[in-house]
Amino acid sequence: NPAMDFKQPAEEQIYALEIHHLLTPAPHHPFGPLRRIHEISERAGFQKELENTYSKLGIAGSAGFLFLLAFLLRASLRGSIGEENDDSLLGACAALMLSCLLLATMGGFGSLFNVFVSPEIRNYSRIVPFIDYFCLVAVALLLKRGGDWWRQKSVSPGIYRAGLATITLLAATDQAVVFQYLQYGAREQAFYRDAAFVNTIE
Repeated sequence: NPAMDFKQPAEEQIYALEIHHLLTPAPHHPFGPLRRIHEISERAGFQKELENTYSKLGIAGSAGFLFLLAFLLRASLRGSIGEENDDSLLGACAALMLSCLLLATMGGFGSLFNVFVSPEIRNYSRIVPFIDYFCLVAVALLLKRGGDWWRQKSVSPGIYRAGLATITLLAATDQAVVFQYLQYGAREQAFYRDAAFVNTIE
C-alpha cells in the first residue's frame, strides 16, 4: 500500500525509549513530591518527545529496574549469578530487561534494524510493558525473600501482609495516570461518534 510508505529509519530517534522517561514519575501524579520531580525533569529542557514521554515504570518498576542493573553488575564482578533461590530467575529477568533496553533505547539496536531491515517498527517505546514486567518480577522475588526473612524472625505475619497491602495500594496509585483525563470534553463526544459509526457498520 503506497499510502503506508511514510515511515523513515531516522524516526527511531523520535519514538525511541529514553531512560529518564522510564524512571521519572508520570505527569499530574497524585502525590505532590513525585509530581514535583516530574516538573523538575520537564524544566531541564529535554527535547519535547511524543508518546515515549508516557513510558513510565512507576516507583515499584523503577526500583526493580535499578535492582536488576545492580544484580547484573554484581554478577559480572563475581563471575556468576549466585546460588540463592530464584537467582536464575532474577538473572533471566535482568538479561531480558537489558536486551529490551538495548533494542528500544535511542540509538540502540532498533536503529540498526530500521536502517538495514525495515523502518516499519519505529515506536520502540511501546516495549515498556515488557520491561516493567521483568522489573516487577524482580520486585516480587525481593518481597518473597523479605517474607522468608520475616518468618525466620518469628514476627507476626499480619504486619508483613499489611506491608504488602500498603505497597500494592501505593503502586496502584502511582500508576493511576487517568487523573489527567478527568476533563473529557470533546474526547467524550468523539468516543460516542465513533460508537455510532461502528454501530452503523455493524
